[in-house]
Amino acid sequence: MTRRDLARERLQTIRSLQGWREAYKVAGLDTQGDADFSDPRKNATKRRRLSRLINRKTTGAKKLDAKQRRKINRTFKTKTRRKAFDQARTEQEIKAINKVRAEARKKARATFGANGTFPDPKKLKVRLDSAKPLTKAEKERIGKAFETADKDSGRAIRKEYKTLMARVKITNLPQRQRAEHSRKLVKATRAVERDQRAA
Repeated sequence: MTRRDLARERLQTIRSLQGWREAYKVAGLDTQGDADFSDPRKNATKRRRLSRLINRKTTGAKKLDAKQRRKINRTFKTKTRRKAFDQARTEQEIKAINKVRAEARKKARATFGANGTFPDPKKLKVRLDSAKPLTKAEKERIGKAFETADKDSGRAIRKEYKTLMARVKITNLPQRQRAEHSRKLVKATRAVERDQRAA
């Protein structure tokens, strides 16, 4: 079993949530005389250099030195950075759920709309109501769940995600998307059940 490398994981999180340029700066890598990242050719080299630090399996993978580890860990733990991470994760979560709901609305109109395959105003309304974009209150709950993640090990996040995913009627989604949604919902449900057993 491969031993976890926390500093490497944290650097990957910074790249995922705040972009590769920010991760490059935090890693303290050479800017090659292009500190504002304006040269596309040098940027390609920089991205490869960063990937070698994050991905152990990539060709030419590099190890983080002690100085880099200290800087990454210190940066990752700052209150400002944690708040930025929470906001980024909240936005990603909202975007992912709204994307599924938008697809469900599109398919509902194509099936039950006036010009759909099987026009049915009542069924259309039910489908559209169940797939509305997230409300302000729902978005705020997601945000608060991420803010408390350190205190409850992410239980609130998993519960809120499962609840919101379960509300979407997926009957008329394309088979691939229906299967993907079902897989995510099953995974989320199991995670919540594990949390309940551990409580």
